[in-house]
Amino acid sequence: LVASHVREFADETDNLLGGVLIARGARLYVDFFSSHMPFAYYLAALPAYFGMASLEQFRVFTNALTIVATLGVVWGFGRSLPVLVIGVWAVLAVYGHTLQFGEMLTAGTSAGYGILVAGLLFYTTPGLHFSSRQAFVISAAIFVAVQSELVAVFPVALLGVCYLATRLQHASRTSLATQAREAAVLLLAVVAPHLLLLIAYWASGTLGDFVYDA
Repeated sequence: LVASHVREFADETDNLLGGVLIARGARLYVDFFSSHMPFAYYLAALPAYFGMASLEQFRVFTNALTIVATLGVVWGFGRSLPVLVIGVWAVLAVYGHTLQFGEMLTAGTSAGYGILVAGLLFYTTPGLHFSSRQAFVISAAIFVAVQSELVAVFPVALLGVCYLATRLQHASRTSLATQAREAAVLLLAVVAPHLLLLIAYWASGTLGDFVYDA
C-alpha cells in the first residue's frame, strides 16, 4: 500500500462506478448500460454501501479481498498440494496482482480465482467422487467465473471435457448408469445458480436489458 500508486483502467472504473450506482439504488443494465457480466458490479457495491467512493478507498478493499481470497485457496488446498507449490502461488498471486493490475478491482481477477478453485478441486479429488460440499464449492467457483467474464465458459468447458474423459476411463469400476447420474447431479449443481440469476432478472424485468447489454 505504501509503495502503490493509482493507475486508472477503463474496466475498473466501469465496475466501480457501477457499484456506486447500485449502492445508490440504480438497477444494473436497466438504469445504466454495461456490456460486462454482473458479478464485479455487485462486488464493487459492497464497499460502496459503506461509503467508499474514491479509487484509493477501493484499492484498499481490493487488496484486502485479494489477500483473503488467496488465504482461502491456501486453506482449502494446503493439505492436498505441496506446501512449496501452494506457497509460491500465493506469493505470486498477491504480488502479481499488485504489480500487473495495480490493485485494481477487475472482473478478470475474480474470474481467474473462480477458474482456479474449480480446477484445483477437479485436480485434487481422486476418482472425481465429489462430496456435497465440494460440489457446492465447484458450483460457486464456476458461477463467480462465468458471471465475472463470459469468456470463462471456455476454460469451464475444458474442465468439463477433462472431467468426462477421466470418468470414462474409470467406467469399468462403476456402472455407466452411476457415472451418468453423478455427472448429471454435478451438472445440475453447476447450472442451477445461473438459472436462478436469470429467473431473478426475469422476475424483476431486467432480463431483456441484461441480454441486450451483456
